[in-house]
Amino acid sequence: MNTHTQTHTHREREREREAANATTMNPMLVALPDDVTKAIGSFSRGAAGGPGGGRPQIWADCVNCRSEIIAADVVASIAAVVNVLFRGDVPADVAPFLASADLFALEKPDGGVRPIACGLTIRRLAGKIAIAKTKDRAADFLTTSGQFGVGVPSATQLLNVSVSCCIERMSKDPSPVPPSLQDNPHMWDFEFLKIDFRNAYNLVSRKTFLSEIKLEFPELYPFVSSLYARDPRLFWGTHRLSSRSGSQQGDPLGGFLFTLVLRKLLTKIVSECPEIELSSWYIDDGGIVARRQTLVEIWKIILRDVFGQVLVCAHHFNQQSLKLTRLANRPGNRQRFGKSTLIIIPTISY
Repeated sequence: MNTHTQTHTHREREREREAANATTMNPMLVALPDDVTKAIGSFSRGAAGGPGGGRPQIWADCVNCRSEIIAADVVASIAAVVNVLFRGDVPADVAPFLASADLFALEKPDGGVRPIACGLTIRRLAGKIAIAKTKDRAADFLTTSGQFGVGVPSATQLLNVSVSCCIERMSKDPSPVPPSLQDNPHMWDFEFLKIDFRNAYNLVSRKTFLSEIKLEFPELYPFVSSLYARDPRLFWGTHRLSSRSGSQQGDPLGGFLFTLVLRKLLTKIVSECPEIELSSWYIDDGGIVARRQTLVEIWKIILRDVFGQVLVCAHHFNQQSLKLTRLANRPGNRQRFGKSTLIIIPTISY
């Protein structure tokens, strides 16, 4: 081996050691070929390709072709590009287009509109791999605040059972009304408050979720910041818009980013109102069981901290989904209440 070759080999080893040390000090995601194959297989048939036009089915056909060599080369090439995205090695001028998306308006059953952003296939693929590698730790982190929308198997069934059991238990509450509330005994009743944020993904504070990602999930920060630190481009027909707030509903990481911001509010509610019997959430849909006097305090915290810290818009609740149900089984109580019963919380007395 000549001197030039030895020097080159030594430099290569030095670079490998430096890369290993950097990964240890600053953990980052790494996409493996198996991760890419699974993520490609998770796209539904006929899924759109976003502004770039490259549909996921094209990659699926390449991965499943007869030639194993071609399939392996395709997967390896895609994994290499995804790892570039995970490292955040995206030029500043390219980033807004990497995070760009075509907009679609889907009609809701209640007549409203759900805005869906369909991004580039490579960006969505990277998001699928990122959330798959992070979901277990995300679930451990978020469930402590009552959030079950990320990484929890059969979360909706689990929430339905837990809420039903709590409501059944609280509806038979035998505790007497304390003397301090004899003039207003309904304040001692257990009630169930159902909350639904309006257009939550698009209105969540981008500044807050970027800081939370950097603090709690630093391995995701280079990728997420390259997508959202600059204003992504959105395309609606012939119109081009700039996305200046929130995550995108259609981004595989969108719900997770929202829950990181909401966790700050949920943690504060539990710490300031420890008398809560139940606080359970699935992304932006939540239910809280507590006595009415406690719910009044909870609602004050929500109104105080949601605007600016969680969402960037003051009109943040879905009025049709905001409901208060009394659980106590006292004589004269009704189970479902209308406007007059919400007067104790004026802001939700629509």
